[in-house]
Amino acid sequence: MKEKLYRRKALLLLIVSALFLLTAWPARAFITVQSPAGRLEDSWARARAIGRFHFETATQHTIHPTAHPANIGRRSRSEQFDIAGDIDEPANAVTLQIWPHGRSRGQSLSLKQENGRTLGRASEDEEWREVPDAADLFLQSSQPASYLTAAKNVRMLSDADENSLFPSELLPEELDAAVTRYRFDLDGLAYARTMRSIMEDELRRNGELPPGVSLGMVQQFVDMTGEGELWLDARGLPFRQIVRVQFPADDNALEWTDAVITTAYSDWQPHVLDLTALDWQRPADALASVMMTFCSASADGAHGSFARQ
Repeated sequence: MKEKLYRRKALLLLIVSALFLLTAWPARAFITVQSPAGRLEDSWARARAIGRFHFETATQHTIHPTAHPANIGRRSRSEQFDIAGDIDEPANAVTLQIWPHGRSRGQSLSLKQENGRTLGRASEDEEWREVPDAADLFLQSSQPASYLTAAKNVRMLSDADENSLFPSELLPEELDAAVTRYRFDLDGLAYARTMRSIMEDELRRNGELPPGVSLGMVQQFVDMTGEGELWLDARGLPFRQIVRVQFPADDNALEWTDAVITTAYSDWQPHVLDLTALDWQRPADALASVMMTFCSASADGAHGSFARQ
């Protein structure tokens, strides 16, 4: 009986100590000046740790003719591709709504991933059916924040800097004081490595990639160039992003392409901490979990209204 009482008092003491430390932690955290690149890396880590969010992505894909005699008289043509999705990585669940010709055309396809299988349907009246060979599309479509792993030459934009990549119609009249904006260039090789890692993890999870076997990198991603702009909210989480990418033509190719990809993030769901599930035999790790959850919840309460614009 005394032993149980002692354990409860020890647990309570640890929690109270953690909350006490948190009153001083934010002030100390801001003393350390973090580089813009470090802020983006931290944002990616936070997003991956939470793993639950909604996103809406609009992609304008333009195909250009190369300077080839066979292209005389040909003009560039544009295509629209829109996606809305809900990601729940802890539950290994993803649902996507895809408009292959843009929302304005109305026609859409629903996809979801369950138990390693990709299911799809063309309307709500239809039953879900397995979609073969959809893994590549599914993974690329459900990873809008993966561009952050390929960011280089990151710099923070000031409030007075109007040199935004966003079209004027997507910009609000005023920026929320809690918003921080970053511009960056894209590293094609880094992005190709990220997408390869994501694909390998998914294949291994489904038992489709033997141990020790690695995939090759997609040359189209390796050759990719571009730039982007990311807006972070008060929690340091993404909520608005634009990426402009170019895919150069291969030798003797008749076309090359570029794309403008805008994404809005919302509904970041805070992690629910189960104190009884923590390993209190390792108090440092347990306290770190408590601190991270408390800080995330506090930041959620301070989140500005701009994310909903």
